[in-house]
Amino acid sequence: MDLYFNKFLQGYPYLCRAVDLSVGGILVETFAEPEFPVDRFPLELRLPDESDALWVWARHVRREGTRQALEFVSLSKPASQKLSRYLMDVPMSGGAPH
Repeated sequence: MDLYFNKFLQGYPYLCRAVDLSVGGILVETFAEPEFPVDRFPLELRLPDESDALWVWARHVRREGTRQALEFVSLSKPASQKLSRYLMDVPMSGGAPH
C-alpha cells in the first residue's frame, strides 16, 4: 500500500507510510519521530484522488521496531464514509487502487 500521511506529535508532522488500513485503524511504518509518551494524536490522511485530507485521532495499540498499530479513536461520519468507499475499491492484495 503506497499511502503516505502525517502523524502529528506535539504539533509537528512526522511522515509515515500505511502498511495496512481499515475503518478501525492503521498499521504504519514510521521513518523518524521523537520518543515521548503521547496518549492520542491526530493523523492527516490524504486518500488517492481526494483533494481534502481526512483528519483522524488515533492512539497506539502496539509497536514493533519502526512499525506501529494505531487505533482510530475519533473519526467523523463523513471521514468514515470516505474511508469505507476507498477501502471497497482497494484490491484484496492490500495495494492501493489503480
